[in-house]
Amino acid sequence: MTAFNELQSLQFAWFTADESATKDIETTFRKVIGTLPDQVQRQRPPATPIPILVASAVVDTTQFRVQAVPGRVDLFVEPVSNDPSNFPFFSDLAVIQNSLSKAKAFCQFTGSAGRQSFVVKIAKRLTNASAFGDEFQKILGVEHNMSGTADLIFQINKVVRLGQLEINRVLRWSAENAQYQQFALNAHGSIAVGPPIGVQNTVLGSAHFVSYVMDINTVPNGKSYDAGGQTSVLEKLGSVVQRCLAFETLGDVK
Repeated sequence: MTAFNELQSLQFAWFTADESATKDIETTFRKVIGTLPDQVQRQRPPATPIPILVASAVVDTTQFRVQAVPGRVDLFVEPVSNDPSNFPFFSDLAVIQNSLSKAKAFCQFTGSAGRQSFVVKIAKRLTNASAFGDEFQKILGVEHNMSGTADLIFQINKVVRLGQLEINRVLRWSAENAQYQQFALNAHGSIAVGPPIGVQNTVLGSAHFVSYVMDINTVPNGKSYDAGGQTSVLEKLGSVVQRCLAFETLGDVK
């Protein structure tokens, strides 16, 4: 089991000019996710710079969200909780394969796609921010004392080849401070006395993570893929993700 044991999010993207997936988003969503979306939002210019469609539903402790803009459609899989101040996460990495199966089903509705990507974010939770330096020292495998350092991020990209397919393997480690805040209008007092009307924020929860993001995406090759081709591409992207999950330090990266 990797030291990064909190699965925080998954994202699949298809770069396609086809609007098949969004013409009947309710039907597409039901066939892929197994339920109708809880909500569907459509916005067009001038409300937004470009047309955007978002459909989402919560199933148990998982939110599924489809987002489409011209030329691209994304499927997000994220954990939810009744207490978001705890910063929910998936503890079972089997969610990755389950989500990949839904993404493969989604390929039946995306038309012709030129590029695809699969992004997975996992994390290790720390007790406080002072531990960031020590964790990055382990990840990078350096002798330099990094205790007390902050604003840490390291990214490496390598093009790997699987058969005829070239894949960008972007790996990124980051130090993250997260806060869950509640905002409320403060309308107490008056012009003469008391605090002015404004916004009052309260920190309800905080956490410190070293995150590890695997952004696995295809290198443009001028080709377009139908549903069967897209499914095959996803299988290759998924195999790269599985290998990358075992990387705990830079020395593990091959």
